[in-house]
Amino acid sequence: MNQSCPKALIETDKQLFPRNSLPDPDDRHVLSSAMQVKATVILTFNLKDFPSAILHARGLKAIHPDDWLVSLYERNPVVVKNC
Repeated sequence: MNQSCPKALIETDKQLFPRNSLPDPDDRHVLSSAMQVKATVILTFNLKDFPSAILHARGLKAIHPDDWLVSLYERNPVVVKNC
């Protein structure tokens, strides 16, 4: 991904969050990145490792990619079909 989208790469400080801040401490960089770019959503297949209570406290929510695509389709089916 870094080669395909080099401008999407950002430096993060996962040390901003304690190791026990998420069920999988190796996911702290995801939370740190989302906070750094002021995201409101984390798109992930790995919902179990991003508890809603932890994310909500930081103004975030995790969404499964399938649910995200369905929501896009419901909002604008013509555009999604043409993609």
